Amino acid sequence: MKKVLLMLLTVSLFSCSSDEASVEPTPSGNEIAYFRASLDGVALNYSQTSFTESSSHEYSYTNGFSGNGFDKSFYYGCAMRPTSSMEFYPQIDLTFTGLITTTDYSVETAGFYDAFALNALPTNFVTMEQENDGVKGVYVMYETPEGVRYSSLSGDQTGSTVAYTTSTSGTEGPFKTQTVIGTVSCKLYNEANPSDVIVLTNGQYKLIFREFD
Repeated sequence: MKKVLLMLLTVSLFSCSSDEASVEPTPSGNEIAYFRASLDGVALNYSQTSFTESSSHEYSYTNGFSGNGFDKSFYYGCAMRPTSSMEFYPQIDLTFTGLITTTDYSVETAGFYDAFALNALPTNFVTMEQENDGVKGVYVMYETPEGVRYSSLSGDQTGSTVAYTTSTSGTEGPFKTQTVIGTVSCKLYNEANPSDVIVLTNGQYKLIFREFD
């Protein structure tokens, strides 16, 4: 099994060098990205309002592929965290798995927008085994301020829901992007202790996903 991870932070504190600079996605409305939810009754409200350090939160990409040999199953995620955090937590992210399966990187680029069409986005939550196998689906992960990781991958998701209201194509420099707005409710299991569960309800998100190559 081979998995490649790409993390791209968007605030200037972590920006690329000048020769790698790219055009930021054009925000719609007053918020570039957000993830709002209730976690066991405690409000979470992550919202990015600018591409500068003055924004209290930032989004980043998590994308890559899993696969055996030459077969590649691409996944696309978007994570949000406080701008002030010097670690990769606390953060919350939503990831699509298995949207494109191919042996050819050019097929991934050509098929990126179609993979994010509203009628193509998955509504099933995948297990950890399914995620490793590149099964098409979705999962949510939350890391606490202490770095404890909770994930929908680690337990039953009966009654959980994910839905999409808009999916808008865009670009960032030479890369294709997709901005997805939707809702989610699910159960998040402590990966080290699955009996410890956080219930995520009333989740609302606007997240930006980027092609791998």
